[in-house]
Amino acid sequence: MKITSDNIISSVKFRSIIIISFFFGTILLSNLVKPYRGTSIYQYGSLISLITFLLSISFSFINTIVLVFEENQDYYKNIVWIILSAIPFLYVMILFIV
Repeated sequence: MKITSDNIISSVKFRSIIIISFFFGTILLSNLVKPYRGTSIYQYGSLISLITFLLSISFSFINTIVLVFEENQDYYKNIVWIILSAIPFLYVMILFIV
């Protein structure tokens, strides 16, 4: 199989890893800007952190739905990647319940 940019971007593994990376990067960024309270670094950092957090949650939900209902896809073959893709969305849902 020839590796092209279209194959990489449409790959289940690539999308799941990107979503998880953004999610954990957001949590890391929010913790890194806390010592700079009262400065513009904190203001911009917390805004960027909030935006990427919301985007990672929405992309997590969309990607999970796409993976579950995608045709020509073996559901059981990609169950690990579906669960990894759903981690940010499940994290927020568990926080709302608790």
